[in-house]
Amino acid sequence: MSLRSSVRLLSNRPFRMLVVGRLISIAGSSVATVAQAFAVLDLSGSPAALGIVLMAGFAPRILFLLAGGVIADRLPRGPVMVASNLVSAAGQGATAALLLLHSARLWQIAALAAVSGLASSFFQPASQGVLPQVVAAADLRRANAFLRLTTNIVQVLGPALGGLVVALSGSGWGFAWDALTFAAAACFLAQLKVTGQKISTRNFTAELKEGWKDFWSRSWLWAMVVQFAVANLVWVACFQLLGPVVAHERLGGASAWGEITAALALGLIAGGLVMLWWQPRRPLVAVCWATVAKVAPFAALAATGEVAVIAAAAFVSGIGIEIVIVSYGATLQEQVPGEKLSRLSSYDILFSTAVTPLGYVLAGPLSRWWGERNVFVAAALALAVSGLATAAVPAVRSMTRREHCEDIAAPVMAPR
Repeated sequence: MSLRSSVRLLSNRPFRMLVVGRLISIAGSSVATVAQAFAVLDLSGSPAALGIVLMAGFAPRILFLLAGGVIADRLPRGPVMVASNLVSAAGQGATAALLLLHSARLWQIAALAAVSGLASSFFQPASQGVLPQVVAAADLRRANAFLRLTTNIVQVLGPALGGLVVALSGSGWGFAWDALTFAAAACFLAQLKVTGQKISTRNFTAELKEGWKDFWSRSWLWAMVVQFAVANLVWVACFQLLGPVVAHERLGGASAWGEITAALALGLIAGGLVMLWWQPRRPLVAVCWATVAKVAPFAALAATGEVAVIAAAAFVSGIGIEIVIVSYGATLQEQVPGEKLSRLSSYDILFSTAVTPLGYVLAGPLSRWWGERNVFVAAALALAVSGLATAAVPAVRSMTRREHCEDIAAPVMAPR
């Protein structure tokens, strides 16, 4: 990224407010993730109970995503994001109060996790749609890369801070911190004051159907979503679930897995730095090849017990993941008209993540029946085949980066 590009991005007050608001919110959520796990385990002592709470938070994100996409296209996206953060602040604040007063019950923790999941289902489509309103079309890719880079840095530090907070003061204060950061983030996001969005007053169901028609009419979009569904399914099954199991059984335990996940995080940061400079001419082909890079840790887990080798593979995978997220997100923002962006983003997120929970369900039985090494090999093959097959789709292969996006309304920003 040139100095001039950096100055142009950071001198844009709405973009700065978006960055600061996102970072503050993520700093709280990273702590809350640790606090939630320990709060549930302290209350129940059961990993199954933790799974129930995690699903309680995940289910509303999926069930209400399409509604969130329509709302974010019908209403100004800034206020939608602010309202979502305030609802999350209320839910996390209530959880903190219950824990600090020693009156929390498992069902209450699950119900309040569902509240936060519901808020997230409206926040995600709105945040995807607001960036083209905040930065010029020529800066979209660098803006996406900058957001991801800063987010990853915070996410590396956040869990460590969360562990320290929970260890010293208990889970309740971790939730209190998250509630405070959601409220603070809402204050910054309220200052976006972006105009220029075409507000629709059409029938809700009609807009939902129109979103589906637009989604299905773009073969490059649903081809990418199918690939992401495969990638997400095998990633949660093999890296997030079986990875720690293998580390416990034959790599040396939690410390070894900590090294591997730290290497992944460093890869994400390195990938963010790469994407600040690199703007691939054929971004979706770059996405497909970068998805194939996620094969590396599965191949390493299947082939060796050397932590250093697996960590190096995780680092390579992190770079690939970041290239995928930045290139794909910017392409979506460039190719989809602004008034439809949130709706199509909601279909994208829904179909690419809906099958993800199957990974948690299938990984254990498959590894016992077939063997962990065979599952890792199958996952690597599935990722490679899905990435290469998607790259062969004509609409994916022919997609080129847009230097100017005439069909996307230029952002109209409030005076600084």
